[in-house]
Amino acid sequence: MEEPQEIELLGIVLPFLGIVFLIALAVLYLNQYFQKQLTQQKVTEQELKIAQQKKLLQTSINVQESERKRIASDLHDELGATLSISRMHLMKLEQNPDMSAELKSSIQNIRSVTESALTSMRRISHELMPAQLASFGLVKTLQSVVNQVNEAGELSLTLEESLGESRMSWELEVGLYRMLMELVHNTIKHSEANEAHISLKKTFNQLEMNYTDDGVGIISKDAADGLGLKSIEARANAIGGFFQVLDGVGFHARVILPT
Repeated sequence: MEEPQEIELLGIVLPFLGIVFLIALAVLYLNQYFQKQLTQQKVTEQELKIAQQKKLLQTSINVQESERKRIASDLHDELGATLSISRMHLMKLEQNPDMSAELKSSIQNIRSVTESALTSMRRISHELMPAQLASFGLVKTLQSVVNQVNEAGELSLTLEESLGESRMSWELEVGLYRMLMELVHNTIKHSEANEAHISLKKTFNQLEMNYTDDGVGIISKDAADGLGLKSIEARANAIGGFFQVLDGVGFHARVILPT
């Protein structure tokens, strides 16, 4: 009698254990599924956050460039014209033969100050938004910068490029120009370098810019501390590229941008 009872008990327990096992498998599967969904949701949210930050950064940069362009135009068209007219009147006054030597000297001093202000205004206007960048493109503008730096005699700067006469989007050209100006400024101000080199190379879908100098250099892990280098990185990221400082002799920075 005991054996049939044991068989009957097993017949009840085994299906119950099977159901419990299936339930446990289902719970485990659902837990893994929900964990995967939660992870995917977090990844998606992070990607959206990064995309929004990049869009906000690009919008901010575009607003800054538009404002720079407006201010540069106002300086050149309004203040520049006013200073030029003032200079012309002063030069005309200097030609008055009845003027005393003392008064003529005073007018000459005023003209000298006016010409100095006009020169400063043109320099500031050019730094805000170089007119040749919009008119002639990045390469010719950089060649002009190279000539100006070399004429100053503090640094020997060279440019190697394969872009030729081809133009890129305004976003890329002004972005690269700002990055390179920051790098050249850092070299002149901090690096104690004698020579620097700019290389621009374009492939079918990207542009690579390398900047090197023979100065004291910087360790790549310390590059993130520099405000100017942070600005370069932000600009590169905002237009879908990346910026890196490479270790080695002197300073070497690379920017890769989509075209």
